[in-house]
Amino acid sequence: MSVFTAVTEAELAGWLLACKAGALHAMRAVEGGVENTNYCIDTARGRFVLTLFEWQTADEAERTLALTATLADAGLPVARPWPQPGGWTAPLAGKPAALADWIDGSHPEVPTLNQCSEIGGFLGQCASVGAVLRTAIANPRDAAWRARTAAKLPPDPLRDAALADATALPVLPSGLIHADLFRDNALFDGDSLRGVIDFHYACTGPFLYDVAVAALDWCWAGDALDVGRLRALCGAYAAQREPEQAERAAFGALLQLAALRFWLSREHDALHPRPGRAVQVKDGGEMRARLAALHGSSQHWPDIG
Repeated sequence: MSVFTAVTEAELAGWLLACKAGALHAMRAVEGGVENTNYCIDTARGRFVLTLFEWQTADEAERTLALTATLADAGLPVARPWPQPGGWTAPLAGKPAALADWIDGSHPEVPTLNQCSEIGGFLGQCASVGAVLRTAIANPRDAAWRARTAAKLPPDPLRDAALADATALPVLPSGLIHADLFRDNALFDGDSLRGVIDFHYACTGPFLYDVAVAALDWCWAGDALDVGRLRALCGAYAAQREPEQAERAAFGALLQLAALRFWLSREHDALHPRPGRAVQVKDGGEMRARLAALHGSSQHWPDIG
């Protein structure tokens, strides 16, 4: 979460009354992220997170929130959006803005096996819901984006090799994926998952790519994937949705694709920072190191018994 756009109490108070969310009691900026502006809001109706969408259009934000509402209706632990007149967003400070339920919890620092299992189970449930959704959603971090972004960065042989490898991925079972389920997008109370947030990169993509993205963050320890955590993540996922053989065979390549995607975005943001009051830029070198460790390795879908 980040603060790119400042909102005054007077602006927000009027906006809240218009969407019938109650009188404003308190507001505070939520700092430390990379994409949108977020505030914690207390009103007469409860506590919410206010999001100002910095790079998505109103139509794109509406689609993201509609997906979140669908997942909430299916019983998944996500922040249910607050309806606005005519949709899910309303303009605030020149940006599409939305409210969603506030979720109490904390982001794990060193994931436990149970926490990895909770995340795997969530992704499996999300895939089950996504498999029946008929609306295709373009991936904003697709091959065209990878090529454009790489062209803005200094040359790197590892990046070039990974970009070439990504073109060789087979067509795999696809549907709705979160595509960004790192630890800072999950809230826990102990080992209990309270909620998953930030569906701004949700799109139609290979189901197992979602697991690969999560594994890079939840299961990485030192300079390799932790086998125990990976088995917990993948085993819980498979209990909800059993991957096909072709998916399991491609899992190593999906891990490398995920590392490439986040290396590209982090390196780009470091070299081309966006203005804002509290904007976090994550370490691109971390993802390069993980890609280097995975590149050419025999990493595969784990034997989960």
